Amino acid sequence: MTPQQAEIHTLKAIVGMYDEDRAAARVLLDEENLSKEDFTTRQTQALFVALSETIHGTGPVEVLSMLASVRSQVEPELVAEMIVSDPAHMAKPRIAALRDFGRRRRMAANLEAMLALLKNGGSTDEVSAEVERTLRGMATDATRGVQSLDASVMSFIDRLEATQRGEREMTIPTGIEALDFAIGGLQPTLTIVGALPAVGKSALFVTIARNIAARGVPVGVLSLEDEREWLTERIFSVSANVPLFVLGNKPLHRGQMEAVMDSASGVHEVLRRVLVEDSAAMSTTEVVAAARAMVSRGAKAVLVDHLGEIRLERSDRHDLDILEALQDLRGIAKTYRVPVVVACHFKRREGLTVNDVPRLTDFAFSAAIERCARVALGLFRPKDSKDELGVEVLKQTKGPAGYNFRLKLAPMSGTVAQTPPSDSLKAQFKTWVGGE
Repeated sequence: MTPQQAEIHTLKAIVGMYDEDRAAARVLLDEENLSKEDFTTRQTQALFVALSETIHGTGPVEVLSMLASVRSQVEPELVAEMIVSDPAHMAKPRIAALRDFGRRRRMAANLEAMLALLKNGGSTDEVSAEVERTLRGMATDATRGVQSLDASVMSFIDRLEATQRGEREMTIPTGIEALDFAIGGLQPTLTIVGALPAVGKSALFVTIARNIAARGVPVGVLSLEDEREWLTERIFSVSANVPLFVLGNKPLHRGQMEAVMDSASGVHEVLRRVLVEDSAAMSTTEVVAAARAMVSRGAKAVLVDHLGEIRLERSDRHDLDILEALQDLRGIAKTYRVPVVVACHFKRREGLTVNDVPRLTDFAFSAAIERCARVALGLFRPKDSKDELGVEVLKQTKGPAGYNFRLKLAPMSGTVAQTPPSDSLKAQFKTWVGGE
């Protein structure tokens, strides 16, 4: 059996165990500490990730649904082969065989490294150190899930170098200069954006979606509150420079109609990269499944608007429903390195108005949000300006928090206008960006 066949048959046996006893499959994966690094191809890695999430209760319940969620990453022939599972009792020995192939692969790579050292005139100390690393790797193979941080050094350096060469982005830019300056773009984790109704969260979300898609990057939007047309109308409004109110309520005059038609081609290019799910009353499970489906179809960021529209499944513990949904969405961000941004409302504490700078405790279900969010933003409307959106950075694990800045609004189109970072915002960041 070849290494690739071992990987496929291991997956088929795990599917067989899942079909027979989901709990047993979960215990097996946890005990064996199997990870996607045990697989050598992108396709088998994608299948394992989807299967593991299904077994652990964060993926589709049915295996067929799980396979459908990775169809864009896996060849149809391999998906078809996975439908027919192998016997459940073969799962454990096939995992052992897979591990054996992995050990041999790593041993061969280490021997090649030592041979290269010898050929290139490496010293005895260098060769001895390489032998020691190889033996240490063999001894810790069974517990490689627990590692020291030095194992991540090279991947970290590779990521930095790829970013410097322009081959990858560390974050997804929102396209709004001041916002990207303040939070570094959308990080591949969970970001929460809170606001009272009618403050401007939808304006912010549609602008981010449009800007990402305009750069040629697919983006997913779960529009739980409104039908998808609200996105189309606002993007046409800003592209054609026709007021949103007119597009939604009035016949267009000749010049406006010509502007809309002239912008249609460019708008189409943007909209075809925006994946939308606008089903009403989606449950927490359905929202997580929809977000995962968007990622499987190529979305590089997912926006959820908004948390308050999710149908909660436990009448007695809504807080647990919200916590689990946010944990699952953060899990998608972590597994696939895709930013997930969730909008939500603030609870109406006494005296809180749209003009007040919000606090972290103002979020509905604030305990779950404080626990799960890696970035939390609160929106408000400054008292001294009608056409600006205030943004309070309430939490940011990789940067400063507890300050606010302003974004310009474009009321005519219901979007956020381009806003450069202010001098005061730059001044606050001098100690965080090396004085630049």
